[in-house]
Amino acid sequence: GRGEVVDTCGGGVSQLGTTLLNAAFFAGLPLTVWQPHSFFISRYPAGREGTLSFPELDVRFRNDTDGWIVLHASTTATSVTVTLLGRPRWAEVRATHGTWSPPTPFSEVVRVAPDLSPGARRIVQAGGDGFSLTVSRTRVPADGAPAPEVERWRTVYLPQQRIVEISPADAPDAAAPPAVDGAASAG
Repeated sequence: GRGEVVDTCGGGVSQLGTTLLNAAFFAGLPLTVWQPHSFFISRYPAGREGTLSFPELDVRFRNDTDGWIVLHASTTATSVTVTLLGRPRWAEVRATHGTWSPPTPFSEVVRVAPDLSPGARRIVQAGGDGFSLTVSRTRVPADGAPAPEVERWRTVYLPQQRIVEISPADAPDAAAPPAVDGAASAG
């Protein structure tokens, strides 16, 4: 709640959600439910990533083809693969990423950690600038129809706060008396 990203139910399953979203994206299927993360995560494609978190955040798509779609998912220790098998409606599906907006700088919060020695600093959260971008999906029909379809999604990533911890010995002294301007007055 203090601007810090913490592990919750969901967490790593967003890799599966992002992989499923991209499989449906490049199959040209209608994306009916999905939401990017609030903060940019560099291991995911910007603007084409999906958050999964119980009970609300989900990734869903609709089968608008003339047949069944078989979804096959597999994992290794380092990867997630999602394959969609079926009868495609599109001869080609491609993504175009627009220019990132000028960054929204992140802020820094410094807090005291009793376990740190004087002079030591610990980065709890690196921080990251916010930005926005638009992703376009162009779908070229397989049936020879002349005009490709283009859809656009705009994603806004918030700046992610930098959190630094310092030793109590390095913290500003809150007990110091306030500076006095001029002469003291008798009360």
